[in-house]
Amino acid sequence: LSTEMLPEASCGLLLGVHPLVMGVDCEIPWRTIMANVLRSCQPGARCIFATFYTFEAEKVMSMCKDLGFSSELRENPYYAGAKDEVGTHLRFIVIVSV
Repeated sequence: LSTEMLPEASCGLLLGVHPLVMGVDCEIPWRTIMANVLRSCQPGARCIFATFYTFEAEKVMSMCKDLGFSSELRENPYYAGAKDEVGTHLRFIVIVSV
């Protein structure tokens, strides 16, 4: 998805599972991937990115904002109250409204 474009305005719901937006050399390809994915959403569509940690979810939200999209963060109730450094699978979702 960082090199091949999706059809524009072709999707109503997209799921992104654990985008690797943090770490060495991760942000640049993921900015391209997220721009590609969000561009492929129809007006009124939803794009949902699931992350393990708060800092990943906040980075996804920041990248979406940089691309001109608003988003909201939600936590899986199963993990509510767990410390952020504890590994939690798909604890947070970022919902992007297109």
